[in-house]
Amino acid sequence: MEILHQSRIQRFSRDLTTLKEEMFILFYESYDESEHSVCVYDRNNLAEVKDVIALPGKYPLTLDACNVSNCVYVLCYHEDLNENSGSIFRIKKDEEHGFNILPWMSDLRKTPFISVLPNGILSVTHGRNPVALRNYDAKGSLVLSADIHGFRLVKRVMQKSNRNLIIAAMNDRLDTVLTEIDLDGKLKGQHISSHLRMSMHFADAYGRILVTDPTDGIQLLDSELNRLDLDSQQLGQRILKSTYNTERNVVVCSCVDYSNASFITTFRLTEV
Repeated sequence: MEILHQSRIQRFSRDLTTLKEEMFILFYESYDESEHSVCVYDRNNLAEVKDVIALPGKYPLTLDACNVSNCVYVLCYHEDLNENSGSIFRIKKDEEHGFNILPWMSDLRKTPFISVLPNGILSVTHGRNPVALRNYDAKGSLVLSADIHGFRLVKRVMQKSNRNLIIAAMNDRLDTVLTEIDLDGKLKGQHISSHLRMSMHFADAYGRILVTDPTDGIQLLDSELNRLDLDSQQLGQRILKSTYNTERNVVVCSCVDYSNASFITTFRLTEV
């Protein structure tokens, strides 16, 4: 692990993503806030907020960037948190380089999650056992529809270079399960963890996967979901959320140290 950059920030971040030269961060806000927002930074200058994108009347959960369509998707709950309470918004620059945020999808059932695949497909999962998996292209057209049985929820969908899907889900025993399937639905591999708050994403050009947990640290899996050794002691921090920037081949994460100070840290995994 090679630490490339580290900046202290004033607040804990809920989620973050990078797009080109900009970083988009969701900060923790109180539930009774009337407005929530996405803060935009120049990725090389986290001391100054470049722009603030308001999400009035919504409670943001997560966000993910799409390099293919050059936009950021934001997943929100409505304030009433009813059965069909999930909505997705799309942030994109206009001709004057200002940010526009437009509704993209609504009426998602409980426990929605979003993932952007390397080819620009937006993968949306929502509902519980079966979990509805719906993939959409940049125009919003449905390109894949499937129901996933046996899981309470699906946290993330990833796609390998061979087009196989890796589905990160929670089962009835509250284990987090990473399952690889091919396009015919055949099981190709699986990794099971007892951690509940894990997040996961690709971590380098070799298809290795970084699995993080705010309490129990980080794990590294190879492209076949086998556990690898990882010396993360030099990080000296707990990762809250992280994302992988494919263009720069780096992991960007929000972290806290043992004094509870908050940081944005960028690192690169050493080669295989």
